[in-house]
Amino acid sequence: MRQRWSQHRHLLRSGRHHSPRLQRAWTRDGEKAFAFKVLELVDREDLLITIEQAWIEFLGAYNKRGGYNALPQAGRVTGYQHTEETKALLLKQNVAKAQAYIVTFPDGREEEVQHLGQFCRERELHTSTMFQVGKGSKRTYKGYSCRLATMSREAWESNVALEEARVVAKRDPNNRRFPTQRRVLIHPDGTRQEFVNILKTAKSLGVPPRTFHAFVTGEYKTPVLFAGYAVQDIH
Repeated sequence: MRQRWSQHRHLLRSGRHHSPRLQRAWTRDGEKAFAFKVLELVDREDLLITIEQAWIEFLGAYNKRGGYNALPQAGRVTGYQHTEETKALLLKQNVAKAQAYIVTFPDGREEEVQHLGQFCRERELHTSTMFQVGKGSKRTYKGYSCRLATMSREAWESNVALEEARVVAKRDPNNRRFPTQRRVLIHPDGTRQEFVNILKTAKSLGVPPRTFHAFVTGEYKTPVLFAGYAVQDIH
């Protein structure tokens, strides 16, 4: 059982799990969002399939919304091999459903990639880590960076900067070791609020940190949420 759990983790970490729904959720939410637990111990081998099927139906494990089971029926698929034709068809379907990414190579050149998972496997890169780079949680991985083809570089840089600011704030809440730009937020009533830490200021205002960061850095020129507000840098 432990070995089976280890196999699941290995496949998920490498972006090659046989359950597309589970792989997408793992990549999106991260490993810490999942736990492996025993639901029931069965001491009779002849009842394993029956009890497994009962759990699948009880939990809705195959449901499209919230279910991660790759098959609707309980059973063993050990030793099963797809034909080469089926493998090619599955790969074609996965590529068709995948979102395109702009990948920046270590030498600085850029290339549009239609299937980031396949790109990573061909270069022995950790797929989940590259997806984290793609959404701005990390700046680079082994010299590579990437972003969704539909996302501007400015928007991706904004996400990265916010994540780096979050790490800095967690490491040093007062930003003593990592000084950042001092700014003044001018409220609609004329009140002037000096601030340095974008995350703390966003929380004090009760607004989404990413949106506030985009407003402060000028990515959003006239956001409705901050109508009447203005920001000035302090030099």
